Amino acid sequence: IESISESNFLLRFLQGDFDNASRQILHESKNKKAALTVPLIDFLLEGVIVMNAEGIVLATNKKYHEMMGNTADEVIGRNITSLFPNILDPLFEIMNSIKNGNQVDLSSNNSIDTTLFTEDDHEIQARIYFAANLGHEEHGDKSTTCALIIIDRSEYIKTQNLLRKEKQTVESLLYTILPPKIASSLLNGQNEISFEVESATIFHLNIHEFLPTCNQMNGKQIMTTLNFVFAELDAGIQQFQRITKLKTIGDEYICSSGIFKGDGTKEECATDIVSYACHILNVMPNLNNLHNTN
Repeated sequence: IESISESNFLLRFLQGDFDNASRQILHESKNKKAALTVPLIDFLLEGVIVMNAEGIVLATNKKYHEMMGNTADEVIGRNITSLFPNILDPLFEIMNSIKNGNQVDLSSNNSIDTTLFTEDDHEIQARIYFAANLGHEEHGDKSTTCALIIIDRSEYIKTQNLLRKEKQTVESLLYTILPPKIASSLLNGQNEISFEVESATIFHLNIHEFLPTCNQMNGKQIMTTLNFVFAELDAGIQQFQRITKLKTIGDEYICSSGIFKGDGTKEECATDIVSYACHILNVMPNLNNLHNTN
């Protein structure tokens, strides 16, 4: 994108090769030769508006009109500041400096990310570049040819937002399935994760007579029951920093304390597991009453 302003193709246009004959189609429909001529900038995939340093629009391309929903008749001859009031003031300041004969640096600060609104109030997330037909350290004047190159970034931004949401979903899923420290390692690009554990306290829980109970429930009821039980177990673990959920298998829930460095002494890890088990015994009756289970 940054190379647009350095394109020889575009510079040829800025130097005056923007094919006046094609623009006369708007006023001379009888000129068959002109009607067959396509302006150079119509081959660009970005919207382009060409103006002099006074801001008078000299030419536009097809892509610009497709983006904004207007026509060349509505734009050519108008001052560029009336088409983009206020939002492009930093770029218009560059144009005014050129008009006043001041030297400008177009290698940086020559673009703006902004929101444009079409004729039918459709929103476009755009990046707009300013370009001018000036050589290195060359001063311009009011007749210097300038241009705005408009890039529609709406789909790009929409895609980035979707990717960001998907990334958050994947991260959330990993933290649900894996121990937090292992999930973090995977998300940070660590592919091989292995370590030795000298000692740890393992807590293994399953639901009493769950299989016989399943015979009296349909699939949806079984999954709903497991979901609210495991959700309560997960919430309880959050109260104990040393305890890590390892996995669930059917109605079995397995967690541990002491498998990671820094979890504490053996006694502290065992105490946390016992405290967690007591917490589950205390909340389970309330859970049964809430969901009418036993």
